[in-house]
Amino acid sequence: MNHRLFKKQTRAFTLVELLVVVTIIGILAALAFPAANLVIRSAKRAQASTMCNQIALACSAYNTEYGVYPIPAGGGGTGDYIEAGGTAVGDWRELTIALNGNRLPASPSTTQDTGLNRRNIPFLSPKKSDLDGNNAVVCPFRNGAAFYYYGIAMDADYNNYVEGIDPGGSGGTQTVNAGVAVWLPENTAVPATTPMLGTFSKE
Repeated sequence: MNHRLFKKQTRAFTLVELLVVVTIIGILAALAFPAANLVIRSAKRAQASTMCNQIALACSAYNTEYGVYPIPAGGGGTGDYIEAGGTAVGDWRELTIALNGNRLPASPSTTQDTGLNRRNIPFLSPKKSDLDGNNAVVCPFRNGAAFYYYGIAMDADYNNYVEGIDPGGSGGTQTVNAGVAVWLPENTAVPATTPMLGTFSKE
């Protein structure tokens, strides 16, 4: 009895076919990358907007508790307290720790007396991803290797206005009917409508 052995033949990709597939994948990746980048940026904007609101609400709650705003030593003077934001950390480390109940956000078991929160009440609880290496709140956006810090203004003379702020980085100044203003640096300001609370977001 004769048995025929049938050998299955397999056909390999040719170089041209392989190049076509690689080209198609490259085109699809090039089309998808801007869309993915836009989604990531939108998510960061939403995160930053939420943090602006949280910081402003924390300062407002501090004011309700203590009757003053959490203005660092030497801040304010005869006018309003203004931290312009940008790549300079300014007073953000002291403010973050004070609003976190005088505890280091990255190491909650470690305390540090800032002199601003005598009852150690946590008004703000940032995540570790919201902080730089020194426990200061930062924006989710980066300037190369540098961090971006939020801008903040508090009504240090308690006239229900914050004056002389420049959230858009245009060189002009604004006066806003609010006790606290928080914004992303170098952006257009859009004040919130909550009384004694001005939150500014940047495009």
